[in-house]
Amino acid sequence: MDLNFFKIDGREVLENIKQDQHLRRILVVVLVSSKAKQDVAVSYDLHANFYIVKPLSLGSFRDIVGAIKNI
Repeated sequence: MDLNFFKIDGREVLENIKQDQHLRRILVVVLVSSKAKQDVAVSYDLHANFYIVKPLSLGSFRDIVGAIKNI
């Protein structure tokens, strides 16, 4: 998921997922362009499982998606 959705804040979505007893165990990977320490901290405070900064190259992006797929 991204933190900056078009119509809703991703932090709010993450918080709602992790507060729902039926959804809280879903693996959530935050995939963003932000390296800001505050974004990282908030994501983990809201119980994201991973925080990954989007790479600039398509090849690196494919590698990351492939690694996530194998989790």
